[in-house]
Amino acid sequence: MSTHSVRDTISKFFSIRLSVVVLVFCALILPLSPAKAQISEKDAYELIVQVRRHDEVVARTLLGYQVGYSSYYLPIAELGRMIEYYTELDLEGQKVTGWYSQPENEFVVDIANGYYMTSGGEVYDLAPDDAIIKSYGSGFGDIYLKLERLNELFPLDIEFNFLKLQMELATPRKLPYELRIEREERRDQALERLANGNPDYKGYVVKENPYRMISKPAVDIDAQIGRRGSDDSTNGYTNLYGRNDFLGFSADYSARFGIEDGEIEMPDNIRALFTRRAFGNDTMPLGIREVRVGDVGLRTPNLVRGATGGRGVTVSSRPVKRQQNFDEITIDGTGIPGYEIELYRNSELIDFGVVSDTGEYRFENVELFAGNNIFRTVLYGPQGQTEERIEEHTIGGSLLSPGKTEYEAGIVDTTDNLITLDDDDPFVRTLEDVGQNDEGIAYSGSVSHGINRNLTVFATGTNTFSRQGERAYATVGANYGFGNVLGSTEVYQEFGGGNAVDNRLATSLAGWRVNLRTGLYKDFESDRTGFDESARKYDIEGRATKRFATDFGSVGIQVSGDHEKREDDSTRSRYRLSNSLARGGQRYGNTLTAIYQDSDLSSVIGRTNANFRLSRELSSRSLLTYGVYPTFDWQNFTTELRYRPNRELRAGLTYGQSLRDTSDVRIGADVGYDFGTFLGSIDGNWNHDGGVDVVLRASTTLAPFADDGGYMFDSRTKRTHNALRSKVFLDRNLNNVFDGDDEWLSDTGLEVDGRELELTNEDGSVSYVQGEQGDYAGVTLDEERLTNPFHRTAAKGYVVLLRPGVAQDVEIPVVETGVIDGSAYFENGNPIPGLKMQLVSGHGEVIEETMTSYDGFFVFEFIKPGTYIVRADPQLDVAVPPRTVIVSPDALFAYGVNVNMQEPPKSDIQVEKTQVKQNMASILTNLKKLQSTLSGAVKNDAEPL
Repeated sequence: MSTHSVRDTISKFFSIRLSVVVLVFCALILPLSPAKAQISEKDAYELIVQVRRHDEVVARTLLGYQVGYSSYYLPIAELGRMIEYYTELDLEGQKVTGWYSQPENEFVVDIANGYYMTSGGEVYDLAPDDAIIKSYGSGFGDIYLKLERLNELFPLDIEFNFLKLQMELATPRKLPYELRIEREERRDQALERLANGNPDYKGYVVKENPYRMISKPAVDIDAQIGRRGSDDSTNGYTNLYGRNDFLGFSADYSARFGIEDGEIEMPDNIRALFTRRAFGNDTMPLGIREVRVGDVGLRTPNLVRGATGGRGVTVSSRPVKRQQNFDEITIDGTGIPGYEIELYRNSELIDFGVVSDTGEYRFENVELFAGNNIFRTVLYGPQGQTEERIEEHTIGGSLLSPGKTEYEAGIVDTTDNLITLDDDDPFVRTLEDVGQNDEGIAYSGSVSHGINRNLTVFATGTNTFSRQGERAYATVGANYGFGNVLGSTEVYQEFGGGNAVDNRLATSLAGWRVNLRTGLYKDFESDRTGFDESARKYDIEGRATKRFATDFGSVGIQVSGDHEKREDDSTRSRYRLSNSLARGGQRYGNTLTAIYQDSDLSSVIGRTNANFRLSRELSSRSLLTYGVYPTFDWQNFTTELRYRPNRELRAGLTYGQSLRDTSDVRIGADVGYDFGTFLGSIDGNWNHDGGVDVVLRASTTLAPFADDGGYMFDSRTKRTHNALRSKVFLDRNLNNVFDGDDEWLSDTGLEVDGRELELTNEDGSVSYVQGEQGDYAGVTLDEERLTNPFHRTAAKGYVVLLRPGVAQDVEIPVVETGVIDGSAYFENGNPIPGLKMQLVSGHGEVIEETMTSYDGFFVFEFIKPGTYIVRADPQLDVAVPPRTVIVSPDALFAYGVNVNMQEPPKSDIQVEKTQVKQNMASILTNLKKLQSTLSGAVKNDAEPL
């Protein structure tokens, strides 16, 4: 019987990838491919090869070169991007540097100085014919290294098959991308989502985080004071934003104190919103999932209006992450007033704006495409702050499970905010852009019901205030799906008015994601469709988008068009072509829009944007608008250069220019420093008409997220973040409570839904603060970062409820685990190979399964203290008496738990020897067939079956 050791702990590593690329501005469409390569003084021929790893195709195409009959050259940087080792390419300096797998495995190829250093640290001379420099200009290109030198540079063991035009990565070591895939697969269990969007936390212990009557508030403070050059006045403000539990709700509130000519102005009102949500599969009475009271906005059907705002209440039984409308959504949120906002859909910039004075932003009627849509909202602060918020939406989310019913209802008073401090001050609506002419009580409601998995019906009712007074509408409709086609039909009736039909389809075709929409109107009027002679008769919309990979990055193309006819028989058409390029952290985009009025081309305008990183310290974003028709002209150009050499220091230069009026120039500079507890900066701006403005800014967050439960100051916002304070201890007496001889565990890693936390400190504490929307999360031990590999959490994991602005405290008990091993034998003493063994808990749950090896040996590792049964798989129908085993803190390792297969009892029936031989052969044949179905089964000679 051979000795078997426990599995080794796999070391963690990080793969970093940085591509240096120079912005190429285009007036129309960005070029997608360079000119054909020319290699001077070398008889080199292009080779398009397939890259393989075992039976897997890593890349269908890779450009290489052949010189002569047997010299092959492959690109260093492109190969690095493919298998994920870090490279930094300097074509001008004829040099490429980087590291393989880990930073200490540094390599260098220096053509100018004639040497290369392998990832193992050896330095060799580089012959003139060992490398080819291929440059397309503007920083694009690569250094191609001879195959023999490449195999010396990295442990890749590349084998080249010229006849098949294939290269095999034959190294027995795991490549960086393979290690990444393994990490992701290990986390699949934590990240896997069920159909209803909730993780599977079966077997986890729930740690409650209920709404409180009152909790410590998390407060953001943002202040500025400045001197305005145009009138030599002093102005400023202080914004206060808070969030905490209050009366069983999550309270979100804000107030603005102004400074005008050196005098402090009190706020006219305080914006307040009280929200209570049910997370996961939880619900409140009547199936309610969310209640909002205070300054709220109502959702209304697509053809009515985006929202109606005021003081009121809304209730909803829909999950917070599910949207009501079919292929249009509203993306909204709160932020610091004056922050710039950019909205990206799948790496394409689709809209931008500024956070309003009320601290809100809102993008209405944002289009969804068939499949998954990833929206990234980026907020840019005046001090160089950057905050990202990511949402994912699918059109199929509008289909409910069979028999499932969801509803939403709300009522608001549009005349005032919830809390008004100055009765003489005119009401500034929570949603400033709704354009109401009348004020009063507005309300809306909707209900949806799943008929089957392909059909959901719904109805809505709305009373709102439009540009032409109070209006009421009712709708009925259905969302449906057949194959890869999703659709929605909604019929509108305006009370005292006309009606409309809205049809929408979404599908994918040949890699294109396609959306179609038609609308028919008869005397129907609304803010969305127009009034009187400007009301629509019909409209048609279509759009298609596709993304594909190229050698230069991920390229996206979108084409769209819409046409409408109004009651005065006027027509309007709009056609748009957009393309984007994403390569690493670099993003470029260009959009052309053509507008026709009454079938005549009216205008063609364009917009080009670029976000890219010049180096680790420098980044830039730019926007250019221009006209193409009726005359070509440059309109406006804005660019910003940001410098951030470290976490603390940040500086920026901005330049804005009206290209139609050359005297309209705006130049700005700012420098800020992150002091840890607050962020301070000074801005200077100059424009032709207003002179010089100077502004001092400071911002901080005061949040009750410190490890000891007290307050902490931080320069970055924490008000909208979730916080988890965890303490990890070794539970020696197995009572799940820190007491007695238990001890806090330092240098222990935890994961929250697969995301690594920092190691615990000497008190066993670690905090986790993140800015995503609150929800249930699973906390597990990070087994790859254990000081003691036999430590495991007492439970499978722990479920915590992370809510913005509120910290949850949780203690995680850890226990020491052991090992159970033994061997399986036939009655005659021979070992049984390939026998499936099970470890069963005292509750009858199968904890672990394994296969006996060629010598009958089996082992169960990382077994928590408890009473277990070791048995053969009952489905095998073999006579192996089970063994009871106890694992305790005093006896963690149970060795030699052997089991024996018993022969069946003898029968009185007499059988001839020839028949016995035939039956025995049949039994052995069936046993082999059974073993062949078991993963990892082996023969006696340890060869796979």
